[in-house]
Amino acid sequence: MGHHIGMDPDEVEGRVAVLRSQIAELDGALTTMRRAREASANPLGYGLLPGSPILAPWALAGLAVAAAQVKSARVHAEELVNRLAGEIAQQRAASDGGAIASAAGHPASQTPAAALAAYAGDPTADPVVVAAWWRALSEEEQRALVVGHPELVGNLEGVDYTSRSEANRAELDRQIGIAEASGDDEDLDYLQSVKTAVGQHTQSVYQLISFTAGPPPLAAISVGNLDTAAYATFLAPGMGSNSAGTPQDLTAAARDLYVEERSLQVARGLTGGVAVVAWMAYDAPEMASLTDLDVFKGERASEGAVVFERALLGYDASYNAGPGHEDHGSFLSVDAHSYGSTMAADALADIPEGIVDAFVAIGSAGIATSIGGADGLNVPDGSVYAIQAYESLPAAGLGLLGSGREGAYWESFGAERLSSDHQIVDERETSVTNVHDLQMGEDSWLFNGYLDRNTTSLNNAALVNLGLGDEASRG
Repeated sequence: MGHHIGMDPDEVEGRVAVLRSQIAELDGALTTMRRAREASANPLGYGLLPGSPILAPWALAGLAVAAAQVKSARVHAEELVNRLAGEIAQQRAASDGGAIASAAGHPASQTPAAALAAYAGDPTADPVVVAAWWRALSEEEQRALVVGHPELVGNLEGVDYTSRSEANRAELDRQIGIAEASGDDEDLDYLQSVKTAVGQHTQSVYQLISFTAGPPPLAAISVGNLDTAAYATFLAPGMGSNSAGTPQDLTAAARDLYVEERSLQVARGLTGGVAVVAWMAYDAPEMASLTDLDVFKGERASEGAVVFERALLGYDASYNAGPGHEDHGSFLSVDAHSYGSTMAADALADIPEGIVDAFVAIGSAGIATSIGGADGLNVPDGSVYAIQAYESLPAAGLGLLGSGREGAYWESFGAERLSSDHQIVDERETSVTNVHDLQMGEDSWLFNGYLDRNTTSLNNAALVNLGLGDEASRG
C-alpha cells in the first residue's frame, strides 16, 4: 500500500469529483434560469410549452441577480477545483519521492508536476521564467504534463503554443461532455462553435491557445503557428463577442487577415511565419440596452486588459525562448475592433515598452481619456493607427457619445489615420468599408466590414501587421 506525506491525494480527488458534480448542478440551474428568462420575455409562448418555467415580467430583475450569484458561485467553485488539482499533483510528486521546495523556494526547483501547479496557480508568474523552465524540461516531461494536467498547461503563458493547443483541445472536449450532460445548451453552442472553428484545416495550422469553461466560456484561436510566427497579430473583438457565433466569425476574420498578410509577404519578398490570433478571452459587454450599459463603461475593458497584457507578454516570452529565435526578434501587432480597442488600449498603456510594435484601432468605441492619446501607449512613435469608416449605422460614434471616451480617429488623439475608402492598391481595386462589423461575408454585395476580403481597410491592417505601415494608405 502506498504512503503519502500530508494530505491524502485520493481523498481530496474524491472531494474534487463531488465539486465537479456540484458545478454541473449549478450549470443546470443556470440553464433553467436562462430558459425561464427567454420564455418570460416572449408572452406569445406563455402556456404553449407544458412544464416550462415562466416568470412575471416584473420578476426578471430578481432572476438576473440570482443568475449573477449562481455564475459567481460557479466561477469560485471552478477556481477551487483547479487549485486542488494542482495541490494533488504537488502532493503526489512529494509522496513519490520528489522534493517540494519550501514556500520561499523557486518552483523550478520542484518536480515538473509540482512546478506546473505552482506556476499555474500564480497569476503573477513571469512568462519569461515559465518559458525558460518549460524549455528546460525533456520532451517526455512536457508530454506527461500536457496529457496529465491539460487544465493547467493550456493557459499558462510561457509554454509553447503547440503544447497549449493540445491541452486546450482535450479540456474543450471534456467541457463539451459536461455541457451535454447538464443540458446547458447556451454554453454547449459556444463550445461546439470553438471546436468547429479550430477543427481540422489543411492549408494552415489552427491552434487553440487559450480556453476557459466560464461562465462565460472564452477562447483564443491562432490561424498560423504562433510558435514560429515572426509576424504575430492579436485581433481583439468588441461588444457582443461572447455569443456562440463569435468563435467561427472572428476566426474567419483572422483567417482572411492571415491570407492577406501572406499574399503581401510574397509580393514584398518578406520571409518568416505569420499568425493571426482571434483573441476572445475577455468578457466583452453586450450591445447597449435599458438594462445593460456596460459598453459605455470602462470596467470590462480594465478587466480584459489584465488578461490581454499577459497574453502579449506570453507570446513575447515564448517566441524568444524558441529554438533559433535568440537573435531574430518578432514583430507583434494588435488589431482591435470597437470596444476591443478600448480594452486593448488599457493593456498597451500598462505593458512594458519593447513588447508591442504596432496598434491598429478599428472602428474604435473610444480610448480612455486618462491614457493621454497615442503618446500614452507603450508602442513605438508613429506606430499607432486608426481606421474609421463612414458606417451606415454609426455604432462607433454612438459608443463615443455615450462613454465620454476619446476617439482614436480624432486628430487630437494622435494616431496615424488610415483609409477605408475605395482605392487602387498594387493595380488591384479594393472596396470601401461601410458598416461597423468586422465582416459581412461573401454573400453581401452591398455592405463590407472592416476585414472583409478585398477591402482597403483589410489591406491597410495587413500592411501594418507586417511592419509596412508607411505603405498603408492614409485617410
